Amino acid sequence: MIRLIVISILFLSTIILVSLAIITISKRKIVGKSAIYLACCLAAISLYCFGYGLELSSNSQEEVIFWVRFEHIGIQFLAPFWFIFVLYQTAHTKWINIYSKTVLFGIAFFFYFCSQTLGRLNWMHKNPRINWVHGMPIFDYDATPIMTMAVVYMSLLVITCFLLLTMLMIHSAPALKSRTLILWIGSFIPWISELIYFFGFSLYDLDIAPIAFTISGIIASIGILKYNILTVVPLARSLIFDGMRDAALVLNLNGEIIDFNYRLTKIFPFVNHHAVGKLASDVFASHPEIQSLLESNKISKIEISVNQNGIIHFYQVNQSELNDRSGNKVGYVVTFYFYTEIKKLVNKLEEFATHDQLTGVNNRRRFIELAETEIKRSIRYCRFFAVVLFDLDHFKQINDRFGHLAGDVVLKAVARTCQEGLRSSDVFGRFGGEEFVFLLPETNLDDGQFFAERMRSAIQNLSLLEFGIDTNITASFGVTSYESQDSIELEEMLRAADQALYQAKFTGRNRVCSCPVEKSNLQH
Repeated sequence: MIRLIVISILFLSTIILVSLAIITISKRKIVGKSAIYLACCLAAISLYCFGYGLELSSNSQEEVIFWVRFEHIGIQFLAPFWFIFVLYQTAHTKWINIYSKTVLFGIAFFFYFCSQTLGRLNWMHKNPRINWVHGMPIFDYDATPIMTMAVVYMSLLVITCFLLLTMLMIHSAPALKSRTLILWIGSFIPWISELIYFFGFSLYDLDIAPIAFTISGIIASIGILKYNILTVVPLARSLIFDGMRDAALVLNLNGEIIDFNYRLTKIFPFVNHHAVGKLASDVFASHPEIQSLLESNKISKIEISVNQNGIIHFYQVNQSELNDRSGNKVGYVVTFYFYTEIKKLVNKLEEFATHDQLTGVNNRRRFIELAETEIKRSIRYCRFFAVVLFDLDHFKQINDRFGHLAGDVVLKAVARTCQEGLRSSDVFGRFGGEEFVFLLPETNLDDGQFFAERMRSAIQNLSLLEFGIDTNITASFGVTSYESQDSIELEEMLRAADQALYQAKFTGRNRVCSCPVEKSNLQH
């Protein structure tokens, strides 16, 4: 009964291992080259399990010896495959080259060759014999120096893997330590089992190494196939995370979150350990601009704004490829560069270039740019638009009487008053000195005059006594309007508005005059 149970477990393990090997090799384009070596390791373990199952099914010493020799195909090569797999996982690919592979597999082949002398020269297994325990043929032998060297060699490889994975676990992000622990445990199990069997402490003298390696293989496969993180994490952390000032996010080739640093959680608190393994585009669904970047799977850059505790911060988001040392793409790195101070500086420079520094409204150049765009739109759709030009009356006298600082106060107060009466589509700017100008979309001549009269009245009612200015501020307005699909230049509109403004000045100031562009006569 025990014999049947053990054999069944071994054959079931073989089926599981072969299936995992096939699945793992199919993921090589996503996981990377490490998938190839893990698949080879799983295949080697499956040969070990299959051979050991048939060994225990044998009824003669000759059959047992045959299957022991068969098992050594897997036994001698599984450790080198596992070792190279771990090197990939821990970003020690510089150790992987043709010379190291030649040494690793050359030694393994030597021990495999020695194992095939069983039954003849017995270089590894001295005095081979069969002990029947609970109806099972337990293969026994006296270890030779070559066998001891083979065990030492395998143990050194497994111990090295264990140490490398220990270092990886220490340096992993807190959110990933539990996942790194999966491989760490997987590397620890077979070494202990091999020592237990070698020193004769296993139950019924059974070789428990196949089962131990099967467990390790399954654990490694789960780590690779379910979490799909291990190829990218060590490399990403060694390249960008240690001491990094910017927030960073690491994705695998499927777009799933692999790792992130502490700074990212300060910006986006919803990015926590629960987000690991999820699609980044789903995690950032509340930020469409970031979601679009993540879904593009391209090297690209965007600028975003984030409200953090009521304060708007700006970040430059860069998505770039993450390559291993061989140049193979293994994922993506998304960095969030704190851009707020630079953004403020850029905005300030843009404001200097487009806005009047005293009043804060559009300067002459910016007004012309915006007005010309609006004129083209109005002509295209054959809509009315008006231009209103006004000039402060006797402004020089204000400067002479109250000083230039008082003049600045008047200009700022007038600009602020005008801005309060604007629609979002209106364009307003300082045209020079004490002269200001409006462009009013969807406005005919009558509406333009009404608007100008409202502005004139608001300026006249300004009180600046608190600044020591005890005089009324007045302004003269010139209005013009146009509706046609025939093109017209802003300069023509300004010329007509200026004629109307001149008429307002000429007829007594503090009033509104108009002049349609298509007519040369003035109206009052």
